[in-house]
Amino acid sequence: MLATPRPDFRRRAQNRLLPKLLSKTHRVAMGRRFAATFALINESVGEDAFRRYESRTKLFKGPFLISAFEALASGVWHNHDKWMKAKAPARKLLGLVKKMWDTKEFSESKGIGKAAKSRIPKTVSFGKKFFVP
Repeated sequence: MLATPRPDFRRRAQNRLLPKLLSKTHRVAMGRRFAATFALINESVGEDAFRRYESRTKLFKGPFLISAFEALASGVWHNHDKWMKAKAPARKLLGLVKKMWDTKEFSESKGIGKAAKSRIPKTVSFGKKFFVP
């Protein structure tokens, strides 16, 4: 049986290390970036952002899909500065979200039964490359 670290050791480690890793300035900046990421997604696609888009019917359908969340949220997050400088970012993002569903790379990375360990690196990598304004 493994021994758990003593509580005083854990407390000392947290008190010394965490402030160095996450300064208040860094936390505030990341909080703003998080809010801006999801504000843009909401403004462009709204509550359908993470649902499948059918180009035939031109409708978003079905339940929330985690693979869409992984690709879209990580893509907008990683390209945040470019999105903030883009002209008409909401319109551009909506077009990319719709186009995403017809790409071979995204179709191959999503799907029921795909293990998160193999799916997430693919969807995040796809999102970083695809969701550039």
